[in-house]
Amino acid sequence: MSIELVVGQNCYFDVAEANQMISDNFMNSEEEYILWNNLSDNDKSIIIYRNTQLFENIYMFYCGCKVYNSQPMEWPRNINQETVNCPDIVKLGILLNGIKTLIRDNSDGESEYNKLINMGVEEFKDGSGALVKFRSDAKEISNFETIKGYDDAYKDIIDKYFYKYILGI
Repeated sequence: MSIELVVGQNCYFDVAEANQMISDNFMNSEEEYILWNNLSDNDKSIIIYRNTQLFENIYMFYCGCKVYNSQPMEWPRNINQETVNCPDIVKLGILLNGIKTLIRDNSDGESEYNKLINMGVEEFKDGSGALVKFRSDAKEISNFETIKGYDDAYKDIIDKYFYKYILGI
């Protein structure tokens, strides 16, 4: 799959801008930085395209309204009588959502502690005398909680990066 990114038509940023966002927000030892920089430009384009389309198709109620009814994407928007292009924090959220999917796919989906809690384990001993106890009312605490109906849209990403620009989902 080869994707041609056209800012304003099928994406809000290109590979060069995504590379800069990663460099600006992550140290070179962090998983997100390493994962992103090990991808080909084509794979980066696919991630940008897929995640842009994901957030274009989720039924989120963004603040304001489209500048033109015929524009192909949600941004730019008129908010409080000002034209607002896609905010940098929303762009970062789109990008990190894609990277989080890669992290999920490269891992088993949750930490060992989360697995124990999700299985209902209340106490764990490792044989060395170490003991871990979980609260009896512990619930599933997956790091990969998604929006219902959208398996690749992460709730924590939306809460952190989109919250200022949406009225609800």
